[in-house]
Amino acid sequence: MKILYCLTITAIIAFCSIQCWWLYSRYQYTLSNYEDELYDRVLDVMQEDFDIRRSSGDQGLDIETNSRIMVHDGQMTWTFDVYIVDLSESSAQDSREVIAAYDKGEAGIEKYSFTIDNRTNSEAHNALERFCAD
Repeated sequence: MKILYCLTITAIIAFCSIQCWWLYSRYQYTLSNYEDELYDRVLDVMQEDFDIRRSSGDQGLDIETNSRIMVHDGQMTWTFDVYIVDLSESSAQDSREVIAAYDKGEAGIEKYSFTIDNRTNSEAHNALERFCAD
């Protein structure tokens, strides 16, 4: 009789242990799926926000870009200059006029410069595009 009780208790403990392990693994699986779904939704919302900001730009501003590629000792460096022109303060229209006006110190033009070293990285171009949208 004692052997039957011991086997029964051992079987119940084993069954409970397996149930706990199964429930925990299901919990982890569900949590992982929820995390992935939430991450995808956040990325979708960020892209939608970027598209809206990009398409509804301020009509009083103009953005001009200038890029240079320099190679020195086998190292390639890309430099992007972004000029933000306030059209109410500056009359410069194209890139050359904007650069010349900025160099003269004309009001209403801000310059931001970005440098990418030795690689053509699409993430850098995306970041530059997002900066222009901001």
